[in-house]
Amino acid sequence: MDLLCHKWKQIGIKKCGEEYQSVDSTTEGTITIRRDGTYEKEFRAGKLRAKGQWMFNKDSTKLGFAIMEVNGRPTSFTLTDANLLDTIVRLSKDTLIYGFLRYYHAGDDWKRCHEDGYFIRDK
Repeated sequence: MDLLCHKWKQIGIKKCGEEYQSVDSTTEGTITIRRDGTYEKEFRAGKLRAKGQWMFNKDSTKLGFAIMEVNGRPTSFTLTDANLLDTIVRLSKDTLIYGFLRYYHAGDDWKRCHEDGYFIRDK
């Protein structure tokens, strides 16, 4: 937990089987993960701010994030074992890569795919 609980700056993303892409100033963001089970995200050059809860599953192999507030407005999300689907791909003192499932609209269907977010420890 000591390695995970810091402020992280996103530097890239690997979307749905595509190649790694760097993020630019319009899409980059930060996530601050706290030991008390809360976190804060800021994305889209500060236009999107989210607060919520995070937790590991029982054997600490998966984790989940539940957004409880977006730009000051509460949401109806809850954090349960059922939504602990994210995985830590790599974690070191200065690097965090975590994988998550994403749903997206493709034509008339919704599809699910895996994405990886690439972060460096923010100073």
